[in-house]
Amino acid sequence: MARYISMNVVNSAGPLTAGEQLVNVDQIEGVTYVAATGILTIFLKAAGVFQDTAAAGAGTGAGGIMARIITSTIKNVTTGAAGAGTIPTFTTSTGDPSKAVMRAMTANPGGVKASVNLGRDQAATPVAIYFSSFNITSATVV
Repeated sequence: MARYISMNVVNSAGPLTAGEQLVNVDQIEGVTYVAATGILTIFLKAAGVFQDTAAAGAGTGAGGIMARIITSTIKNVTTGAAGAGTIPTFTTSTGDPSKAVMRAMTANPGGVKASVNLGRDQAATPVAIYFSSFNITSATVV
């Protein structure tokens, strides 16, 4: 298994995120893809657990796990204005982008880097698909 997966971001609204983005494979907890929105989400290992104390009426008393999340929009264009292109069509889960990430995570044993190759969608006339954004955020997941 390679140590990092490489995602090539094109047609990005944020020029600083365009190009190669590396993700440490050891930090990945899970990967999901939502076909209706074209959003690929990579969940990274939790950064820590917190407790919101309800002392003196402040807070909810609820706790949670703070995690880092990478989201990437998948589109079918490599150039154009931000937001250009359409969300790819998938009729089965076999070719969705989350599977491409999982393949890259297990590729290149003993290597340093493996590329995530998205391939084509499953439309009537299949077209190539690309990462069009790359965002890292923090969120409470529990």
